[in-house]
Amino acid sequence: MLGEIGTVLGIASTVVALSSALYTWLTSRSKANADTIEALKDEHTTLRERVQKLESEIIHLPDKDSVHRLELHVTEMSGSIGRIEEQFKGVSRTVNRIDDFLMKAGGRT
Repeated sequence: MLGEIGTVLGIASTVVALSSALYTWLTSRSKANADTIEALKDEHTTLRERVQKLESEIIHLPDKDSVHRLELHVTEMSGSIGRIEEQFKGVSRTVNRIDDFLMKAGGRT
């Protein structure tokens, strides 16, 4: 009878030890997964904040149509400035002639 009790206690002890080892192994993997999930949540929060910041900055930037209209206006202004430069060249030549005349004539009329 004592031999049977010893055998049952030995088997029970082995079962408890194996159960304990299995529980420890399962919970340690669960802890590792929980840590990984927490790190991913932190990274997700950081990325979400960065995306929101980018969206708030991009909203103020012009779209491609606005940039194209600006390009057309700048080109038009460049042509206008070229025409004005040509007019100023004529005015400059006239002023130089008047200056030369006044310098040679001594300002006498």
